[in-house]
Amino acid sequence: PYLLIFWYIMPALGVYVIGRGAIDFVRIFFNRGQRRRAWEEAVAATYRNHIIVLGVGKVGLRVIRHLTSMNFEAVAIDSDIRPEIDEEFSQLGVPLISGDGRLPMILEKAGIRHAQGLIVCTSSDQLNLEVTLRARDMNPKVRIVVRAWDTQFADQLKRFLDVDAVISSSEISAPAFAGAAVGIEIAHLMEIHGKSYSTIRLTVEPGSFLAGRTIDRLQNDHDMDIVLHERNGDVAVHPDDDIVVNVGDSLVIFARHSQIVDIAARNRSHH
Repeated sequence: PYLLIFWYIMPALGVYVIGRGAIDFVRIFFNRGQRRRAWEEAVAATYRNHIIVLGVGKVGLRVIRHLTSMNFEAVAIDSDIRPEIDEEFSQLGVPLISGDGRLPMILEKAGIRHAQGLIVCTSSDQLNLEVTLRARDMNPKVRIVVRAWDTQFADQLKRFLDVDAVISSSEISAPAFAGAAVGIEIAHLMEIHGKSYSTIRLTVEPGSFLAGRTIDRLQNDHDMDIVLHERNGDVAVHPDDDIVVNVGDSLVIFARHSQIVDIAARNRSHH
């Protein structure tokens, strides 16, 4: 009896499957937007060891631009795709998945199980947390970088969810704003084994402890690395140790962040 039922049901099921496929084909063929989305999902499915960027606002768009300039394959996810963003991603050759990144289906379409990295950079800490939880469950080995506003929330993400990096926009921008106000440039902080390092570009002021000393002596006495020296338009990357630093010279210095802050203060201590 069961085989007889199966025998009579099979043609109906076949007609349904073929009809559903034909309807989907016609809909995608005549709907340019759906056709493009389906194509981009198909392209994303072929990627391996790529980077997924969730949230393509101002920050996410810049991240995608940097990734593609470094020849990394990237896939973007966003629930609200603006026409100008869609057009730029098409020119960059980056598949753009439309949908809620908290849903497993959307992460699957972006290839989360085969990705080497996930950058979650929406403006909502709660949404970023939900995506992080879902992604970590679907791929325990993926490297996750999260944008966060709350520093306490950032610390908890690192400790409890095995997030590789949590980046706070306010924390990054604060040194840059402070430095710009006094005529210096402080680059992004990086953390290595629990210690913070950064880079500063400054002009040697009159009376500064930097003036009148050689590159070698400054590096050895003050535990820093002078990676660039500029004088009257002549720029030397990794300058010679015997160069004497003069007032008005520009230096790019790499050191622990606490040391960078001290260097900036002592360079202007005469004011």
